[in-house]
Amino acid sequence: MFTRHSGDFLFVPELKILYAKHNRVIVVDQMNSKNRALGLVSFILFIGFITVSTISYWSARQSLSEQIVSEVVPLTGISIYSKIKEKLMAPIHISSLMAQDTFVHDWVKNGEADPDKMQRYLREIKQRNGAITSFFVSDKTLNYYHPNGILRRVSANDPQDHWYFAVRQSQQDYIVNIDIDTRDLQSLTVFINYKVLDTHGEYLGAIGIGLSVHSVKQLLDSHNPHQQFFIFFTDKQGKAMLQGESPRPILSLTDIKGLSQPQAQTLLGAPNSTASFQQGTRTTHVNSRFIQELGWYLMISHTEQPWDNRIVRPLMVNLFIGLCISVLVIMVVFYTLRRYQSELERTAITDKLTNVANRHGFDMIIQQSKKQLRDKQPCSIILFDLDNFKQINDTYTHMAGDLVILDAVDVVRSVFGSTESLIRWGGEEFLLVLPGHDARKAQQLAERLRYKMAERISYFETQPIQFTASFGVAQWQTQESVNQLLYRVDKALYQAKQLGKDQVQVAGY
Repeated sequence: MFTRHSGDFLFVPELKILYAKHNRVIVVDQMNSKNRALGLVSFILFIGFITVSTISYWSARQSLSEQIVSEVVPLTGISIYSKIKEKLMAPIHISSLMAQDTFVHDWVKNGEADPDKMQRYLREIKQRNGAITSFFVSDKTLNYYHPNGILRRVSANDPQDHWYFAVRQSQQDYIVNIDIDTRDLQSLTVFINYKVLDTHGEYLGAIGIGLSVHSVKQLLDSHNPHQQFFIFFTDKQGKAMLQGESPRPILSLTDIKGLSQPQAQTLLGAPNSTASFQQGTRTTHVNSRFIQELGWYLMISHTEQPWDNRIVRPLMVNLFIGLCISVLVIMVVFYTLRRYQSELERTAITDKLTNVANRHGFDMIIQQSKKQLRDKQPCSIILFDLDNFKQINDTYTHMAGDLVILDAVDVVRSVFGSTESLIRWGGEEFLLVLPGHDARKAQQLAERLRYKMAERISYFETQPIQFTASFGVAQWQTQESVNQLLYRVDKALYQAKQLGKDQVQVAGY
């Protein structure tokens, strides 16, 4: 925040310190609340398990075994699935942008006259994203374009080209192909094959990139540090495609001793299922999860450790008491803390009227933008203020002013598609953080916002209210602090106000 005096700007750094202290107070209060709750939980659990004396050890072993089957094994599968999906998000997004690129559409519509242009385009995509390859297959000529030129013409009779015709016939936007290096089973190459459709929905071909997903085996082993699971992938027929560390590797799902054919079919016939069976005196549980992006099943097998069955029945009552106490306390604490903390965090960073971020939320948004600045990516901010807002309040009441503020936020939402980067900076003052935008692009967006707000009409009790806004734009410079950036954009906004309002001013460096 800044104060103005006689046309000069006076920065007030103490205000930022005040906000920081306020945030620390909130964090300390949350930690104290959690500590008190955890202390209460610990006390109740201690008393409960003291009553069951030495048998707690055995009941804990059984409880742990049940927890592994019902929670740890499925959650491990979810975690591995999430990591793999996360690795696939980037190449899918890149391929999507390639498929929507107007250069590709225009080049195809112009008869693919200059193959060198497509070659340079694919080479740039490959180098920029660290891809193994990039490609485009034209549906008109069936030419397979590669960064090094035209690789070949695809043919429906060639098995290695079946992927292309599968993409063409698919109802999905893209298909993922997996290429396994038989010389190094720890590495996968993921090919994203994205449909290219013009503005009329006409199919032009398939485009995409190939990225290497390194050390998938290490990903499996990282979720199994104590070798308590056997983790592996199978295809839809149950053939083992990739597996983690195991003293007894398998070639197929049916190689698992004790697993019946119907159980194997169950594991391979549902998106998520579990089968339990006996291996000698031990019970083994196998959980399967279908990963649609790969077309594989993720299998996690766990074999229970033996215990003395002679002590299980006498201890059931004590186990039931201990579990009831634990579950009751954990449920109460979990739901209470989750509701309390979620509401507290949401209130702390959200503006009540507009439901966009407030100044406390600014720190979270700007920290995400700092990484782009370190990576030499541009980042700009827009600070805008509704013109003559006091006059609107005085003429139509404060309720009308609130309506105008909400309409201004709606204009931002209509231009950007969301308000995730919008911060309510003051009463009628808002800040937009634009990662990946230089000053010129930010100025263009600000002009678009200015125009949209000028043509927007708010209605308060059937009375039309027109409003405008003034905008300041500044690009974040290397080695520039957040405070310096805010100072420059605030100065630009002030200049826009002084020059007649309803305009955009770009801050100097």
